[in-house]
Amino acid sequence: MYGLNGAHAIWQRYVDGLFQGMQGVIAFMDDVRITRSEEMAHFKALEDFFKKCKEHGLKLNLSKSPFFQNEINFLGHKINANGQHKTDEKISAVVKAPVPKNVQEVKSFLGLVNFYGKFCKNLVTITNPHNNLTKKDVKFKWSKGCQVAFEQIKKEICSPKVLVHYDPELPLTLASDASPVGIG
Repeated sequence: MYGLNGAHAIWQRYVDGLFQGMQGVIAFMDDVRITRSEEMAHFKALEDFFKKCKEHGLKLNLSKSPFFQNEINFLGHKINANGQHKTDEKISAVVKAPVPKNVQEVKSFLGLVNFYGKFCKNLVTITNPHNNLTKKDVKFKWSKGCQVAFEQIKKEICSPKVLVHYDPELPLTLASDASPVGIG
């Protein structure tokens, strides 16, 4: 990668390597979140983070750094002790999305919905009528099936589903979204 085009990827790779293995430290570009469920573990994670930044000459803007929040917004999600939630802003964008009138609008709607796809069971199957509209050599025709899927997707996105935090003490079930029409 050369030039400014690759600068973001280079920086992210650097940050990923820098904080790799640090419990509770999540970094995306210049935005870092440090989370631990126990207070002393949180203090230790903060201390380790600050040491690492100092060692590598990273400067921090503490006036833009709130500490000890019970809930944070990060990368389009609201995260708290109960888990990862959808934000009202993103839910509203889906709810207010108009019925697509062409292929480009279908693609935009699918992109918006896929952001929260992990909250929707069987999303690939539900969105199949829309995905079919995006195929090459398919004439755009908004059918009853498209409308039903459109409404069902909105209902799914508005549901109060929460992704709980991983707990190694609880039983684990691996679920994938595979169907006769696709894999999600």
